[in-house]
Amino acid sequence: MWVQCCRTLLSIVSSNLIQRLHQVEELKVWWCDSLEMIFDLKEEVCVGVGVGVGVGAGEKGTSITQLSKLELKYLPKLTHIWKCFPQQTHCFRNLSYLKVKNCDNLRYIFTISMAKVLVNLKDLIIGHCEKVEKIVTRENDEEEIHLFQFRHVQLHDLPSLVCFGPDINDARIPAKQLTYGSVPNFQPIAMGIAIAIGMATELEMTNDNDNDNDDDY
Repeated sequence: MWVQCCRTLLSIVSSNLIQRLHQVEELKVWWCDSLEMIFDLKEEVCVGVGVGVGVGAGEKGTSITQLSKLELKYLPKLTHIWKCFPQQTHCFRNLSYLKVKNCDNLRYIFTISMAKVLVNLKDLIIGHCEKVEKIVTRENDEEEIHLFQFRHVQLHDLPSLVCFGPDINDARIPAKQLTYGSVPNFQPIAMGIAIAIGMATELEMTNDNDNDNDDDY
């Protein structure tokens, strides 16, 4: 599913619509100038929904979407990927790949409650987002962070990034491979292989990847 050039759209998926899209495996959202959020959800959407999506009645924590790949690019007013994110749920449990680029109004990517739900997220690419200060943020002081187990993390051209986790000293990247460049206020601590690259190399690599991905659609 590809959404692009919708200049007046404020959100992509509402609580009512998401139940009709549980078979969508890939979602690309590009060039939507007014878009403020991708998923605008309510807790009852994901908790207690069982019938009609392959599980028995009464089962809770249902995954109501098969979404495995999410790409967000050129969304200048985006402030939230998920808003009113349901807790105690397995919604989005199939999401394994997330790319966010050129979203200059975002300040973070996940909350801790999101991190607890996105258990299968393996590949994370964040680039050219001027205001992103941290990847994971805390909604209240009592929350304990759940560490992702990424396969590959790529961070580039993030001038405001100061930490990965919610605290200023959270510099560890829980990934088997980390690629980073042009993050002047952040010195990551790799838990696996780390590759620091210059801007020219990064731009060439990401452009090649973008072209390859676009050929699939």
